[in-house]
Amino acid sequence: MKTSPGNRRPRKASSRLTVEQIDQILREYQAESITGADLARRHDLVQGTVNRLIRDAGIPRRPYHQGYAHPNASIKPSGVEELRRLHAEGMHLPALKARFGLSRHAIFSILHGRTWGPNPYPILPLPPPSTSGHALSSKRSRLRKKGLLGPRITPNAGLTPKQIAAKRRRYAREWYYAHPERAGLSAQRRRARMSGARVIEEIDRIAIWLRDGGRCYLCGRKVSRLRFDLDHMLPLSKGGEHAAFNLAATHPRCNGKKYNRLIPVQLPIALKA
Repeated sequence: MKTSPGNRRPRKASSRLTVEQIDQILREYQAESITGADLARRHDLVQGTVNRLIRDAGIPRRPYHQGYAHPNASIKPSGVEELRRLHAEGMHLPALKARFGLSRHAIFSILHGRTWGPNPYPILPLPPPSTSGHALSSKRSRLRKKGLLGPRITPNAGLTPKQIAAKRRRYAREWYYAHPERAGLSAQRRRARMSGARVIEEIDRIAIWLRDGGRCYLCGRKVSRLRFDLDHMLPLSKGGEHAAFNLAATHPRCNGKKYNRLIPVQLPIALKA
């Protein structure tokens, strides 16, 4: 169970450790193939404290040789051989990352022999940088600093931060009035995320209105297709889900009266009509 910051037990600092505790930590690090993070969790310490104790004691860092995989490289020795062979045959870095599920740093460590022993295969040079994306923007920045490009034109040039904030609020308000249904659904999803709902689905308001026969599930009377609310039958505050099976069409007035109370018996709409 995840503990909240209020009842979380504070971890001990290195100044509160006794000499016997420090010796025990160092002996465990030298005797077992355990990482500093696991050792910190075992003794309820901060990982930086364990690393500082190991560094101050002069213990060499455990090498990543054959038998010790890199923390980012969850790969078997047979996979290491295949990765090096495919790279020597010309497979590019993105394809290697997608095939083996490794990070860029882990692949470079394997290719250059920093992990899993020396590499018997030749290492191909990296492809030249592309002229798109970040590289292109960096090139433009260098040219602009040299005075070879004109000043950057931005839509908010000459505006103060307060004017920019007012402009963004105005755009958000205009979008809200132009798309009221989408804005309402977005607000409901945000409220469901903040309430910790485990299921959050994309909701089709009209489909739920048609499913309920165009009637309010609380009072049984007809509800307008242009003006109705979607109510969580099991409220979000009581552990309900933001899904179609937990939503029903209601009048805005009925929805406000119900608030977040539970209804003991959910009668079918056909019996209320």
